[in-house]
Amino acid sequence: MGQDATAIIAYGLAFIEDAESESIIKSVPWGNDGYEEWWKREKGYVPPFELFTESGDYIDGIKPDKSRLEEYWQSQRQWLSDNPMPFCVKPVGYESNNFIFTSPNYFCLEVDWTAVEFEPLQLHVPIDWTFEEFCAQYFPGKKCKWFLAARLY
Repeated sequence: MGQDATAIIAYGLAFIEDAESESIIKSVPWGNDGYEEWWKREKGYVPPFELFTESGDYIDGIKPDKSRLEEYWQSQRQWLSDNPMPFCVKPVGYESNNFIFTSPNYFCLEVDWTAVEFEPLQLHVPIDWTFEEFCAQYFPGKKCKWFLAARLY
């Protein structure tokens, strides 16, 4: 039996935590929160109605009916479709907190341990100014680079 892995080639910023590095949590604008939740707060998403308390329980401790839940989640899906995040987060290595932060438009390959032939100098990647501007705003001083990485399972 072998180790399962997915390999990617991506352009972006790598956040790899080791004993000498700063905690990744301190390096990203969403901190301990999920990046999707952070994006919604950052861009002003307002749900159609409140479903949860601050502690994450259903309001009044009662789970709403199926149609009400679907309305709530559909609202979020639609908002994210209308306001897409200008980045992807792809985990790498063994640790779940190590990842590459990249533009969705910069993914070139994502394969499961299959031999894939390509010419790196012939990769044509359009400049994604939205992603570049996002990185400049939220990660000043960091420079995007090309990475070859694997996620080990």
